[in-house]
Amino acid sequence: MKKNYRYNLFILRNKLESIKKLYHAHSLESYEVCVELVVAFFQDVFNHQIKQLLYEYPANYICKQTNKLFWSGHKRVPTPLELNVKDPIHAEFIQAGANIYATMFGIPKEKDQSKVIEIVKKVKLAEFVKT
Repeated sequence: MKKNYRYNLFILRNKLESIKKLYHAHSLESYEVCVELVVAFFQDVFNHQIKQLLYEYPANYICKQTNKLFWSGHKRVPTPLELNVKDPIHAEFIQAGANIYATMFGIPKEKDQSKVIEIVKKVKLAEFVKT
Protein backbone atom coordinates (compact mmCIF):
# COMPACT_ATOMS: atom_id res chain seq x y z
CA MET A 1 0.00 0.00 0.00
CA LYS A 2 2.81 2.41 0.86
CA LYS A 3 4.45 2.00 -2.56
CA ASN A 4 1.14 2.74 -4.26
CA TYR A 5 0.78 5.89 -2.13
CA ARG A 6 4.23 7.13 -3.21
CA TYR A 7 3.43 6.37 -6.85
CA ASN A 8 0.20 8.38 -6.63
CA LEU A 9 2.11 11.30 -5.10
CA PHE A 10 4.65 11.06 -7.92
CA ILE A 11 1.87 11.23 -10.52
CA LEU A 12 0.18 14.12 -8.72
CA ARG A 13 3.46 16.02 -8.49
CA ASN A 14 4.11 15.54 -12.22
CA LYS A 15 0.61 16.77 -13.09
CA LEU A 16 1.00 19.85 -10.89
CA GLU A 17 4.39 20.59 -12.44
CA SER A 18 2.83 20.27 -15.91
CA ILE A 19 0.05 22.69 -14.99
CA LYS A 20 2.61 25.14 -13.60
CA LYS A 21 4.67 24.95 -16.82
CA LEU A 22 1.59 25.51 -18.98
CA TYR A 23 0.46 28.47 -16.88
CA HIS A 24 3.94 29.97 -17.05
CA ALA A 25 4.16 29.39 -20.81
CA HIS A 26 0.74 30.97 -21.34
CA SER A 27 1.73 34.06 -19.36
CA LEU A 28 4.88 34.57 -21.48
CA GLU A 29 3.00 34.42 -24.81
CA SER A 30 6.11 33.23 -26.65
CA TYR A 31 6.37 30.72 -29.47
CA GLU A 32 9.85 29.81 -28.20
CA VAL A 33 8.29 28.62 -24.93
CA CYS A 34 5.85 26.48 -26.94
CA VAL A 35 8.83 24.84 -28.65
CA GLU A 36 10.54 24.31 -25.28
CA LEU A 37 7.43 22.55 -23.94
CA VAL A 38 7.33 20.15 -26.88
CA VAL A 39 11.07 19.46 -26.72
CA ALA A 40 10.68 18.65 -23.00
CA PHE A 41 7.74 16.36 -23.82
CA PHE A 42 9.75 14.61 -26.56
CA GLN A 43 12.68 14.10 -24.19
CA ASP A 44 10.44 12.76 -21.46
CA VAL A 45 8.36 10.33 -23.52
CA PHE A 46 10.81 9.12 -26.15
CA ASN A 47 14.06 9.26 -24.21
CA HIS A 48 13.81 9.50 -20.42
CA GLN A 49 10.89 7.11 -19.90
CA ILE A 50 12.58 4.52 -22.14
CA LYS A 51 15.88 4.92 -20.28
CA GLN A 52 14.06 4.55 -16.96
CA LEU A 53 12.34 1.41 -18.21
CA LEU A 54 15.69 -0.03 -19.34
CA TYR A 55 17.19 0.92 -15.97
CA GLU A 56 14.46 -1.04 -14.16
CA TYR A 57 14.36 -3.89 -16.72
CA PRO A 58 17.71 -4.21 -18.53
CA ALA A 59 17.93 -6.20 -21.76
CA ASN A 60 19.07 -9.32 -19.85
CA TYR A 61 16.50 -9.01 -17.01
CA ILE A 62 15.01 -12.36 -15.96
CA CYS A 63 11.52 -12.43 -14.40
CA LYS A 64 11.53 -14.06 -11.00
CA GLN A 65 8.06 -15.60 -11.48
CA THR A 66 8.72 -17.25 -14.84
CA ASN A 67 12.52 -17.49 -14.80
CA LYS A 68 12.48 -16.21 -18.41
CA LEU A 69 13.81 -13.09 -20.05
CA PHE A 70 11.52 -10.10 -19.51
CA TRP A 71 12.21 -8.81 -23.04
CA SER A 72 11.05 -11.82 -25.03
CA GLY A 73 8.14 -12.83 -27.21
CA HIS A 74 6.14 -9.76 -28.15
CA LYS A 75 8.09 -7.53 -25.77
CA ARG A 76 11.13 -6.12 -27.54
CA VAL A 77 13.91 -4.11 -25.93
CA PRO A 78 13.08 -0.46 -26.64
CA THR A 79 15.64 2.06 -27.82
CA PRO A 80 15.57 5.62 -26.47
CA LEU A 81 15.37 8.28 -29.17
CA GLU A 82 17.75 11.21 -29.22
CA LEU A 83 16.18 14.41 -30.54
CA ASN A 84 17.53 15.01 -34.03
CA VAL A 85 16.14 18.05 -35.86
CA LYS A 86 17.62 16.73 -39.11
CA ASP A 87 15.12 13.86 -38.91
CA PRO A 88 11.97 15.16 -40.66
CA ILE A 89 9.69 13.19 -38.32
CA HIS A 90 11.27 14.78 -35.23
CA ALA A 91 11.11 18.26 -36.79
CA GLU A 92 7.46 17.82 -37.80
CA PHE A 93 6.57 16.50 -34.34
CA ILE A 94 8.14 19.52 -32.64
CA GLN A 95 6.56 21.99 -35.07
CA ALA A 96 3.09 20.41 -34.83
CA GLY A 97 3.22 20.26 -31.03
CA ALA A 98 4.46 23.85 -30.73
CA ASN A 99 1.69 25.00 -33.08
CA ILE A 100 -0.89 23.21 -30.91
CA TYR A 101 0.41 25.01 -27.82
CA ALA A 102 0.53 28.31 -29.74
CA THR A 103 -3.12 27.86 -30.72
CA MET A 104 -4.02 27.10 -27.09
CA PHE A 105 -2.23 30.25 -25.92
CA GLY A 106 -3.50 32.51 -28.71
CA ILE A 107 -0.01 32.94 -30.21
CA PRO A 108 0.55 32.97 -33.98
CA LYS A 109 1.63 29.57 -35.34
CA GLU A 110 4.95 29.15 -37.15
CA LYS A 111 4.64 27.68 -40.63
CA ASP A 112 8.33 27.89 -41.50
CA GLN A 113 9.95 24.68 -40.21
CA SER A 114 13.47 26.12 -40.55
CA LYS A 115 12.58 28.82 -37.98
CA VAL A 116 11.27 26.15 -35.61
CA ILE A 117 14.50 24.15 -36.05
CA GLU A 118 16.57 27.23 -35.18
CA ILE A 119 14.56 27.62 -31.96
CA VAL A 120 15.01 23.92 -31.12
CA LYS A 121 18.79 24.22 -31.52
CA LYS A 122 18.80 26.83 -28.71
CA VAL A 123 16.81 24.67 -26.28
CA LYS A 124 18.90 23.04 -23.58
CA LEU A 125 18.00 19.34 -23.30
CA ALA A 126 17.36 18.00 -19.81
CA GLU A 127 19.66 15.23 -18.66
CA PHE A 128 18.18 11.86 -17.74
CA VAL A 129 18.01 11.23 -13.99
CA LYS A 130 17.25 7.73 -12.70
CA THR A 131 14.38 7.55 -10.25
